Amino acid sequence: MGTRVRTVLILALAAIPVWISMAGAQYLDDVQDEVAWRRHTDPMVYLREGHGDHFFEAQVELEERQRAIGLVGRLDRLYVRGQTMHAAWSGDGQQLVTASGAVAHRWDTRTASELEALGPSTRSRAEDTKRWGFGFQEAVFVGPDRRIVGLTDSPPKVLWTFRGREVDRLVLDGMGYEKLTSQGNLVAVLKNLEYGLVVDVATRQMTQLPHPDSTGITFVANGDVLTLARGEVKRWRGAQLVATIPLEGADHPNGFSSDGEHFFVPVDGAVEVWSSASGQRRWRVPMPEGGGGAYCANGEILATGDKEGAVHLWSMADGSAIRSFQAHADAVNILSCSATQLLSVADERGDTRLWDLSGRPNTNPVLPTYIHVPGFFVRMGADFRLPGRMPSVVQFFYANQHDLEMAGLVGVVLWGLAAYFFGRRAFRGR
Repeated sequence: MGTRVRTVLILALAAIPVWISMAGAQYLDDVQDEVAWRRHTDPMVYLREGHGDHFFEAQVELEERQRAIGLVGRLDRLYVRGQTMHAAWSGDGQQLVTASGAVAHRWDTRTASELEALGPSTRSRAEDTKRWGFGFQEAVFVGPDRRIVGLTDSPPKVLWTFRGREVDRLVLDGMGYEKLTSQGNLVAVLKNLEYGLVVDVATRQMTQLPHPDSTGITFVANGDVLTLARGEVKRWRGAQLVATIPLEGADHPNGFSSDGEHFFVPVDGAVEVWSSASGQRRWRVPMPEGGGGAYCANGEILATGDKEGAVHLWSMADGSAIRSFQAHADAVNILSCSATQLLSVADERGDTRLWDLSGRPNTNPVLPTYIHVPGFFVRMGADFRLPGRMPSVVQFFYANQHDLEMAGLVGVVLWGLAAYFFGRRAFRGR
């Protein structure tokens, strides 16, 4: 017993330099971090590099700056699985739906607060995935009651229509569906670059719009549907083709503005804006060299994102620059526009932010609150102080990339060797 006690004491003493080396390395990091912070280093540096506690101070400082230029809030929750893949707006602009590859989320666009999550969050909770698919790659609103229709991410491809707690499912033929959009009780989607498919959610009637190599589909104000392909735009009224607009020089058209009046053609280092009615090129704006970036447009503003996390706003009237602002620390890979708002998503962290482009001030005074836990931070949701709301959101972030420096790692190895050596001597049989 005496040998075992001595062994425990020796191991405890051996652990002291390990703790000192780790704490010392952490202290040096904190000192360097504090010096840099007192020199007023740009918050973006901390967001990109994750320096210590000031990573989150930088988040708050950046959000304070961004609220002055239109930030409504961040759409991030602990139980949001995966990154935002698609976003769509209700007809009145008061709600937003996002698809994250697992569930669809409904948001209040005035406060950036989540209203509900739709669909099973894991495959184990899903009902017969081989029959009904799983997750949502895209989601849209339908009808005046703002029902949500989601297109499954995993096969088979199925349209899920949520009516309160009830779900109506419609299985689609084959794979390769994308570009989900809606108007009234109708949804439209592209199928395998072969044809457009329009579905009446109320009657489940499906109408095919044949258009080989099509890359875009949308509704316009009078209810017509536009399909887009290299060399032409087709206009449909029901199942009837009413017009074909030829395009000269639009080699890779991709995507419409939210009102359907324009479409985009990405080229090297730029994106071109074309008229859907005339088939003529109007103007172009610069984009990141070598691809990347994102873009969207409403009737008045084109928004583009770059690899440095900035968003640039351009006039749809003549392509002139309106303003630019820093939206994220990482490359912007998704942008979605409504008549007055913008959703932006950053590439690396999936950081999703909602912006108001109308110039209205942000009336929600509550900023995110960060609580320090060793090695982690706990983020209470920005809405937890609102009247009648309980703390509904807790997020954990790994706060410091330098907790275990080389000195600490070496100490851990030495302690392990000591534990093995003395433990073997103390506990081996005689």
